[in-house]
Amino acid sequence: MARKRYSDENTIYQWYGARGANRRKLYVLRRSAKLRRRFPFYEDAERITKKVSPQLFKRNFRKAVETARR
Repeated sequence: MARKRYSDENTIYQWYGARGANRRKLYVLRRSAKLRRRFPFYEDAERITKKVSPQLFKRNFRKAVETARR
């Protein structure tokens, strides 16, 4: 198993080869990262709401009118 160590406070190197003679940079640590959107949560929620809400409103309004006291 290869050893890992921090050379700076922001870089992680991996030692490899015969007796750890060589090293390669594995990670560069940064304070922030740009992450791509993986799941279209808001787009899906908006699409579903626009599709389902009118049907639910009609059903609930009809029931409210039927059960309303005069």
